[in-house]
Amino acid sequence: MKKNITVVTVVALILIVGSFLMGQSTPKLPPVASAITGRYQIVLNPNVRADLFLLDSQTGKVWIPIECSNCAGKPTRWKYMDRVDN
Repeated sequence: MKKNITVVTVVALILIVGSFLMGQSTPKLPPVASAITGRYQIVLNPNVRADLFLLDSQTGKVWIPIECSNCAGKPTRWKYMDRVDN
């Protein structure tokens, strides 16, 4: 009976130490948001209500939404935004 308790205790101790060591060696994964981002991203500035942009992350080009006021239904389209780069 004592032999069975000793075997169970040793196995449990090996499992606990092994899981602790495996948990320490796990590599850090990138955040989920950066793993699924695509080329085009809609970016919203939470500090200003009117800051909404469409960003091409490969070229760095930016578009802003423009509402066509003289069209039927007032559709919104993306207009390329000129910006000054250095």
